[in-house]
Amino acid sequence: MLLSKVGLLLTCLLASQPTTIEYFPAQATTPSTAQLVSLGSRQIELTVGGQSRQIALTSLRSLRFPGHRVEQSPSSSIVIRLLDGSRIAPRAVVSSEANLDLDLGPETKVTLSMRQLASVQFQALSPAQQNQWDAIMDSRISGDTLVLIRSPESLDKIEGSVGQIGPETIEFDFAGQKIAAPRAKLAGLRLLNPAIAAATTSGVVRDVWGNVWNAASLECGAGSDTVTLALTGGATVNLPLHSLLEIDFSVGSLKYIADLSPLAHERLAGMELKLPIVGGEQLFGAQTVQLPKGNGPSLCFIGSGTVTYRVPKDYCRLEGSVYLAPTGNRFTACKAQVKMENEVLWEQLLEQPRQRVELNLDVQPDTRIQLSVIPQVQFPVGDVVVWEEIRLLK
Repeated sequence: MLLSKVGLLLTCLLASQPTTIEYFPAQATTPSTAQLVSLGSRQIELTVGGQSRQIALTSLRSLRFPGHRVEQSPSSSIVIRLLDGSRIAPRAVVSSEANLDLDLGPETKVTLSMRQLASVQFQALSPAQQNQWDAIMDSRISGDTLVLIRSPESLDKIEGSVGQIGPETIEFDFAGQKIAAPRAKLAGLRLLNPAIAAATTSGVVRDVWGNVWNAASLECGAGSDTVTLALTGGATVNLPLHSLLEIDFSVGSLKYIADLSPLAHERLAGMELKLPIVGGEQLFGAQTVQLPKGNGPSLCFIGSGTVTYRVPKDYCRLEGSVYLAPTGNRFTACKAQVKMENEVLWEQLLEQPRQRVELNLDVQPDTRIQLSVIPQVQFPVGDVVVWEEIRLLK
């Protein structure tokens, strides 16, 4: 008890001291150091060399808090995803039927509406289990989904309705039968909550416990030791100022490829068809999708094809990840390729389902880039490829 009181006193004393930050202006490659005075929805107030200064958030790339120490959660196996893409790894989680209560760290608890929730993972999973978990998270469901651990290599799922989440069990209604499912035997759950009309993300907040919050606005008054985040999904979260690690404002400087209007859209047939399919380019090839745990739209190629875009002015980076995502057990290898003005910029052979390949490429503004999925056999099967949150950055 004494140690707990001493720790709390030290936390208060530290919070009362001026907070040193590193801030990156939008065009800068190295940070500047300042003292944080206040943080508002439109600007930040700093003390630089004894002088007060106000900077618009739109002029910043990021803020960092170098004096704040990263902490490990005692329960790093719990991973919660919200519908707005926020990712939380709490020490503990319980719920009523309406609200989710999260224990983030010492003296830090957060309550969210269950309607904000996309999924909860309770256990650290094996690679084989993780692949199945990811597939369940990306699949279509018709009810709340309970994901059970069948073996070290296998998961199973049932659909019904989730009730309260307790420390040891989860209430679940399966076809009218009430079940108290032991959490120790569950990989996790996914809720059938309707999609939300998310607000525009102003900043992505990372805290010392490894949580990632997509914030529409942030507020921290002068002398306050608490930061209020209005999440893009509509929830409000209060975090201690000393828990912040980084605020990334560069999300305002990105465009998702799937939000751009394509210049050309074509399906590449692995074999020639004698009769053309009217509208085949719209049925096959690149489709815009919103992944359940995604921050922004992705592209999904149903079969092989190409899609071409023009890089907007001032954008010079292409980032994201690509993976093979067959709907069944049958699939063939295929090649993912990026061209810029008809020159191959990047390509990768995809042979293993859900094995993500990262993309991080230099591109030129006002040039054409082409994304392609190219079959490697004459009769391709299952070459469904997800270009996850492919985006352009300034």
